[in-house]
Amino acid sequence: MAEIMQLLEGLSRQRVYQLLQVPDFPEPFDELVMGNVYLRTEVEDWGRAHGYPIEEITVTSKRKGPKAVSPGEELPRPRARRKV
Repeated sequence: MAEIMQLLEGLSRQRVYQLLQVPDFPEPFDELVMGNVYLRTEVEDWGRAHGYPIEEITVTSKRKGPKAVSPGEELPRPRARRKV
């Protein structure tokens, strides 16, 4: 919900709830306990088609660990473990 509010140039929570009821709004990609998940590209396309300015969102993660790999990109080699 917050991401859709930000993506469609800071719409109010109430307005986003209204838009989710519009018949041609994209269907959720998946339903999780915390709420529905929508594909960003589908929401962007819908917003552009309906005249909403689209805000560029930079996705950041606080998660530590392996970084995501783009399709076609070579996977990093695992580091050799030292024997103790």
